[in-house]
Parts: sequence; structure tokens; C-alpha cells
Amino acid sequence: MMGQAMVESMQGKSPADRYSVMTSVKHFAAYGAVEGGKEYNTVDMSRSACSTTICRRIKPGLMPAAAR
Repeated sequence: MMGQAMVESMQGKSPADRYSVMTSVKHFAAYGAVEGGKEYNTVDMSRSACSTTICRRIKPGLMPAAAR
């Protein structure tokens, strides 16, 4: 899955690697989830919105990478 590949490529093989980058789904998960179709607008990132729509779509792809 694309999300998993992105996280794994940024994290590298080890956190001690020189070019390893810590990743976070904070912005990745909700990017493009703005209200009204505008790039910079309000976003509903409540626990309920995240668990029922936004994060549910990306969770399967990111969990294997996060478990490393």
C-alpha cells in the first residue's frame, strides 16, 4: 500500500541511520480533508470523524510500518 511504502522509505532501516526521518500521520491523515473544498479551511478532526472516516482509510497501510 502506498502509505506503508512512504512511511517505510522515510523511516529507513534504523532510527540511527544518517538520513532516517521520523514520520507522523498527523498531517498525512487529514491532508485534503478540509471542509468546503478549499485548500485552507476548517477541518473536523474530532475523534469520531477520525475513527469513522479519515483514519479508517489509511490505518491498514500504516500499521505495519508503525509496528517496526
